[in-house]
Amino acid sequence: MQYSSRTTMQVLFALPFLLAACDAQSPAGPEPTAPESIALEKTQGLFRVESPMFPFYSRTEPPQDVGGFAYHTDAWAAIVFYRDPACVPTDFNLLSFYDFDFGRVFSCTSLVDGFSLHVEPDGVTPPKMSNLSGDAVAIWFVPWDDEFQQAVEAGSLTITQLENMDGLLKGVATQYRETLNSVENHPVPKINIAARGSILAESGGGSFTYNVNWPGLTVDDVKNVRIEIKQ
Repeated sequence: MQYSSRTTMQVLFALPFLLAACDAQSPAGPEPTAPESIALEKTQGLFRVESPMFPFYSRTEPPQDVGGFAYHTDAWAAIVFYRDPACVPTDFNLLSFYDFDFGRVFSCTSLVDGFSLHVEPDGVTPPKMSNLSGDAVAIWFVPWDDEFQQAVEAGSLTITQLENMDGLLKGVATQYRETLNSVENHPVPKINIAARGSILAESGGGSFTYNVNWPGLTVDDVKNVRIEIKQ
């Protein structure tokens, strides 16, 4: 999870109140599931929240917040899905990151587990750090070409667009680990991702490794992105 603007922090702070408002206006029937907060404990002056999951589907920060799209090499771009891609709404702009239709986003199956450490007890402001992992995390690879770059420049990318892009490869990481230090609450902001897994048979089969070392959390600060695909 990357948080890179005052507006985002205010939205996260207001999240419990927005959820309450949504519940109050919902018709009779099953209520939307709020993000899990299984356990809360204080460790070394920080509050630990288990299994945090905010309202987003994939690691696709708004390009205007970070100066572009960071998760690419000269050949490939990578998109990690924290939730099952099959339930991502076809009209949702992945590059807007957050989906404030809480009923649909929180009903979408999470593919990662983990925890976050917060400076306050409610776990709604940006964490000082978070740690996510999973053994069946969807990662899609698409050629870093004009088609994808134009979508990034326009700030608009739907899952339908992705699925129709030439050369798309769908993978599943059997080993996924992500560590984030947030811009707002950590003196050394960064994101590190390490993943390996298989390319699905529908995409031709094979294997992949994917690694990111991104200190500073602006596109100019990216130190290393490595994508290796064997088919």
